[in-house]
Amino acid sequence: MKRIVVLISLLLALVLYRLVSIKDNNPVIIFDKGTGKQQLNCFTSADIEIIDIPCQEIEFLPGSTAGLDAVSGASIKKEENVPTVYRNRKKPELLQIYRPYDKASFPANIAPPLFKWDDLNNNLWLIEFILENGTGIQVVTRKQSWRPPGRIWSRIKKEAAGQHVSMRVLGCKADSNAEKNKIHRSHPVSFRISEFPADEVVIYRLVSPSFNAAKTPNIFIRYLSSFKTKIFLPCKGRFCASCHTFTGKTNSDKVCIPWRNMHRGGAGFFIYDIKEKSGERIKIPLGGSTFVCWSPDGRKLALSVRQKLRSSTPITQETQYAFSPTADIAVYDTEKNTISLLPGASDPEYLENYPRWSPGGKTIAFCRDAVESAKEGRYRQKYNIFLIPYNDGRGGEPAPLKGASFNGMSNHYPRFSPDGKWISFCRSKYGSLIKPSSDIYIYSMEENIVRRLACNAEYTADSWHSWSSNSRWLIFASKRDDGIFTKLYLTEIDENGLSSPPVMLPEKKFSQKSYNVPEFQKQSPGIDAGKLYKVMNKGFVRNVEEVINDLK
Repeated sequence: MKRIVVLISLLLALVLYRLVSIKDNNPVIIFDKGTGKQQLNCFTSADIEIIDIPCQEIEFLPGSTAGLDAVSGASIKKEENVPTVYRNRKKPELLQIYRPYDKASFPANIAPPLFKWDDLNNNLWLIEFILENGTGIQVVTRKQSWRPPGRIWSRIKKEAAGQHVSMRVLGCKADSNAEKNKIHRSHPVSFRISEFPADEVVIYRLVSPSFNAAKTPNIFIRYLSSFKTKIFLPCKGRFCASCHTFTGKTNSDKVCIPWRNMHRGGAGFFIYDIKEKSGERIKIPLGGSTFVCWSPDGRKLALSVRQKLRSSTPITQETQYAFSPTADIAVYDTEKNTISLLPGASDPEYLENYPRWSPGGKTIAFCRDAVESAKEGRYRQKYNIFLIPYNDGRGGEPAPLKGASFNGMSNHYPRFSPDGKWISFCRSKYGSLIKPSSDIYIYSMEENIVRRLACNAEYTADSWHSWSSNSRWLIFASKRDDGIFTKLYLTEIDENGLSSPPVMLPEKKFSQKSYNVPEFQKQSPGIDAGKLYKVMNKGFVRNVEEVINDLK
């Protein structure tokens, strides 16, 4: 009977804790597992000496063995010969907050993040969160990280919406005579809870290193406000499903996914109607295709065709590296079941790739480089971004995008913001996508100027990205954490096209896989993974008629 009474008392205490408010003048105090009130006293004694630690720059270790990488054991090569630069972050000896970045911005609907810090000297920490109204939270923990409970994080987001929250970490050596009554206090950082939410759903591929046909990456759906993840398309080691795309951010009625059969050969794409719960495989007469984009009216697809792919053998702990020596732009009309090369974007002397419709549907952005450059080797490949009128399929004269062309760099992967104000794109020393020198840039359609986004890391690749439907958030893939695995980060874009320091999409558990091709969606597409796979594997095959089109 006594045990039952004690159990009920504990449950009531837990309920009262869950209902705690941070609106009071006194801060909420949370004791992590293994800590208690007596350990809070380590930070509140009258004779404590506080030592303030200045902000330190992030440092990286070189290979610990001559000629070998410290992280993966891969042979160190010149930057031009590997897709990424391996890094091993050096943990600072003195207390330093590692995550979030100072002045970072969180969307109002994001799941509880993991706050992290480095400290080689102490074993007990007090975290302080202070809201602009003076209220806050104190957390006592023996871990070097802390994730807020859901209810606490919800209250922080609600009461600090549109405001900054100040964060500081204090560390001490508990249960030890050494450095007794001396407290290390970190340099403060602040983060902002944005009044603008990001789209609720992210769809992405999860790639296992090293990539091979037996481990073709599946496509997943992840909900931003929780850690819920579910399968979108299982490739089962048979198919390589590339860059998925939808009709738009507000009306996702159809899905188109290019695919390759890794065992039987052959390539194409399939279209699935979400409302009708049916789909078909599309066989086009213009050869292989990888990158596709729906027109805003949901009737047409701009796609790369006559595309050949070449790949290199992966190095240790790295994903496969592929590039295209040939490609052209075509448009497929789903209602007429016709496909035609787009005049002005299908010149046999050029490699043309990565098509993207403007929000109004009148213009297509694409990337171009001379075929001769690809023949000389992928390290000579340097894309330029062009804009071309669609002109009812007649195309026109392509115009180079100022600041994203002929600048001695490779400019690729253009993405229009849904409001039409911006074009984001990647820039690297050569090639496209995941390169150590890849950064994300933004072009202003009103001012005709280009700037590098501040969310980029100086030392590693930032690449695949997608706009939220309100044009206020970008989600992108970055190798900033270790140079090996791409993780997803979010940055807020303000009305002037400036980006906030990014925040990592929260993970419950670290995954030794790379996230790529993230696509924001306002809501989860109502697709049964089994039915989608059935269409992909054995669905009806539609043969497309080619239409010859020119400028005349």
